[in-house]
Amino acid sequence: RRPWSRITRRLKALIPRTESQLPELGPNMQRLDWMPATRYQQYWPAMKAFAIPSFYDGRVRLNLESRETAGKVSVSEYLQTVDKIVDLVSACKNPATGESVVEDVEVCDRTNPRDLDPTESDIVFIWKGAPMAFLHPQFGQIGPVPYRRTGGHTGDSGFACIAAAGVPAGDYGSRSSFDVVPTLIELTNARVESTLETSGRSLLKAIC
Repeated sequence: RRPWSRITRRLKALIPRTESQLPELGPNMQRLDWMPATRYQQYWPAMKAFAIPSFYDGRVRLNLESRETAGKVSVSEYLQTVDKIVDLVSACKNPATGESVVEDVEVCDRTNPRDLDPTESDIVFIWKGAPMAFLHPQFGQIGPVPYRRTGGHTGDSGFACIAAAGVPAGDYGSRSSFDVVPTLIELTNARVESTLETSGRSLLKAIC
């Protein structure tokens, strides 16, 4: 078993679910408790800052006094705390590439943070690429964490779009979805363990 699967099981045992604490939702709304950040929701009042669940970027809200019910950060500490969080996250590297996980950082109006709307964040991190793990020089590695599938899918067919050197543009008709993995393996010249068995067959010979 992967070592992180054991860690995940331990975290699930240590951090109780908070479903019973969540309000009832309307007919066109869905819960966000599947998102990893919501597992720490019950601890937010005791934290100086916490991650707000988001899809494509990283959003952090400070537990600011006179703004949050259980404020932990004074207004005089606000700027210093924001800078510490930005430095902390920006120091993280993507273990797969060795590059910073952060492409850009957006910070709200520093002059009057009390005016921030209840659903807004103080800091927005624009990720560089799509890192699945963070490696910090002091605190070590977090992850990898698999991507969570966020949408529902209907119908019989999907599509694959491949753009690569030596692959001519065109519509190559319907193929089995099992052919996608062997095609990508051949296209990237990936090293595959001899014990790995894949279904389907590469499409490169048919389309090149």
